[in-house]
Amino acid sequence: MKKLLAITLLIGMVCAMSVASAGESYWTVGYPDLFLRSTPSTEYPYLERMPYGSEVIMISDGVDWALVYYNGQYGYCKREYLNDYDPYYLMEPHPDTPEAAFGTNLLQRGNKKPSYKVKNLQLCLVEGGYLDDEPGVDGYFGRETREALIRFQKSHDIKPTGKAGDITKAVLWDLYQDVLMLDGYVR
Repeated sequence: MKKLLAITLLIGMVCAMSVASAGESYWTVGYPDLFLRSTPSTEYPYLERMPYGSEVIMISDGVDWALVYYNGQYGYCKREYLNDYDPYYLMEPHPDTPEAAFGTNLLQRGNKKPSYKVKNLQLCLVEGGYLDDEPGVDGYFGRETREALIRFQKSHDIKPTGKAGDITKAVLWDLYQDVLMLDGYVR
């Protein structure tokens, strides 16, 4: 079974390489928790989770499944959840206060859906060099975001909890408000 799976993926990659040279088509993930799979089926475990707003290169567009290139690998995902536009495009990208950028609640690890508040937090952490571009700004408060926030808090003499409360948000806003007012998101 593994051999058949490997052959299927290899054939898909060869086809993808020949199609990719004909012209690439960039799309974005328009659904939380879209999964990159080795075959056009949900029968086998997925290769990688593709967060909402992630960019993919569509290699082959099918009715139900699309062959895509994402994060250095080829695979399949459900076609209906890909958009040919940026899903954040309709959002007003200019918070003008810390509350508009980060909200009033504590930001911490574990959100199940992407959040513009976490996205703004991640923009600041990437801008400051605390968070790598991969996975970067995806709106999910995961392990990488928590670790980056702890590094930020330590470097600014804030108690390193890995949670963004009022003090952390105020320092982030003070340092990165220009970035947020140009590239940040509000509802």
